[in-house]
Amino acid sequence: MMSIDEIKSKLAFAAKVLRALPGEHVQGFMSSWPQSLIELEELQEPEAARNQYHPTPAEVSEMDRILEWLKPLSAFETKLVWRRANHVPWKLISEELGYHRSKLDEKYRIALIKIQTIVR
Repeated sequence: MMSIDEIKSKLAFAAKVLRALPGEHVQGFMSSWPQSLIELEELQEPEAARNQYHPTPAEVSEMDRILEWLKPLSAFETKLVWRRANHVPWKLISEELGYHRSKLDEKYRIALIKIQTIVR
């Protein structure tokens, strides 16, 4: 059985691989407007650092397998687990989801235990 710490590290690995994948670009279309919305992840990690890591096909396959673990969770649990996998601070998650940090930690642990029962 996989430990909770191993599950956390696997989820962080999946988040890292997903961040390193190239963005979605539709060929032939472009906007002359500047991009105005900045994602929280972009603020935390500079562009140069994001582009230095290129995941291998095996790592992308592993990421896909890890992301399957999130399917049985509720939308709230998935959002919470994924935010923590991306190292978003508890304070920002608390403001976003509207719960106190201790309640979020409790829900986070429950979600990880659910994943642990799925993985076995």
